[in-house]
Amino acid sequence: MRRKGWAVAAVGILVILGAIGIAWLNPQLTHYLESDRFRAELEKETAKVSRKEGVKWGDRAGSCALFAGLVTET
Repeated sequence: MRRKGWAVAAVGILVILGAIGIAWLNPQLTHYLESDRFRAELEKETAKVSRKEGVKWGDRAGSCALFAGLVTET
């Protein structure tokens, strides 16, 4: 029965450490995702894929209802 107690304590400690890690990482990740550096990198990767496949964003986004609002040219 004592092993079960140690296992529960270990899991509890891992959950607490995980929550602290998420609380610490979340503001940093949000700041990065809102930065101009992230947007420039995303634009670069998007252009790379579009160039490779020979499609425009309008063609790709038109096939998905989620991205329909992003299409500015068709």
